[in-house]
Amino acid sequence: MIMKLKCLKRIANIFNKNNITWVLGSSMMLYFRGIVDDCTDIDLFVSECDIERVVTLLDTIGSRQKKLINENYNTRYFVEYLIDEVEVDVVSGFTINYHNQKHYFPLDERKKYDHLFLEDVLIFLDDLNSWKEYYSLMQRSEKVDLIEAFQNIEIQEKRYPLMKIEDWVKLFFQNSYGPAHFSQKPSKKQLLDYLNKEMVEVKSYQIYPFIEDIGFCYSRVYLSSIPKLFSEDTLVEMFLASMNQRIDYNKANQRFRMQIDLLLRRLNHKNSKEFASYQRFIQDYLDDGIKAIHHSTTYRENYHPHYRLIHNQLLK
Repeated sequence: MIMKLKCLKRIANIFNKNNITWVLGSSMMLYFRGIVDDCTDIDLFVSECDIERVVTLLDTIGSRQKKLINENYNTRYFVEYLIDEVEVDVVSGFTINYHNQKHYFPLDERKKYDHLFLEDVLIFLDDLNSWKEYYSLMQRSEKVDLIEAFQNIEIQEKRYPLMKIEDWVKLFFQNSYGPAHFSQKPSKKQLLDYLNKEMVEVKSYQIYPFIEDIGFCYSRVYLSSIPKLFSEDTLVEMFLASMNQRIDYNKANQRFRMQIDLLLRRLNHKNSKEFASYQRFIQDYLDDGIKAIHHSTTYRENYHPHYRLIHNQLLK
């Protein structure tokens, strides 16, 4: 990875001095955001009005590689280089072929992109929403899930800054498995009775939003939505239907583990003081077997989490 970083710094310095409009994309962009641990190459996306100058500049420091035809793309300009023993792909007029349609994504020269400094050199990062769309068109579902999970973690951090590790694990369990932790399916009457008892506590709090998408297929529907959005009977019916949703446990397991790894990677990337304790908690949790757990006392006292977990299809 050190060689790739040195190579990127060298190229970025050249681009910036020559006023090239460019961004870093694909896996190396995800690396700088703390989403992945490594990347295979450097993918640079440049403005079409700058592509000729870019090629001239890079021809002086690297060697062009043989262009391989990939029918999944119809990009206007694509040049692959080997620079300092690192593979560098230069893309301009990025175009993805999907279902017999060409999806054209030129670099927006007016857009303000995220940026950071690699030592003293400015690095521009393409945005995550664009890459979620690209990966979707490229049918890279694992990358789409990864970006969605990362964005969800960012949202939860801002919304609930007092979250503890138990709350993260609960979140990941819920959006991976849904309300699947009931060993025996309760009856509608039992669920209504329990809901009525819980509503006594809810009346003291007004939770917004009423419906909170927690990622992938599930949302938390807060009981304060009764009766503004749903009747008690309707919410219980949706909860029962959510419990009966068919689950692909292989995919659910992968999503759960992926989010756990992503959280730890993010904490490590931020040099968080909680990294070691979170890592120990998760290891103990996994050793004991994946299962539902309660919210932390801190979370319950500050955020009053009275909700039902509902499959998103039922909310449409």
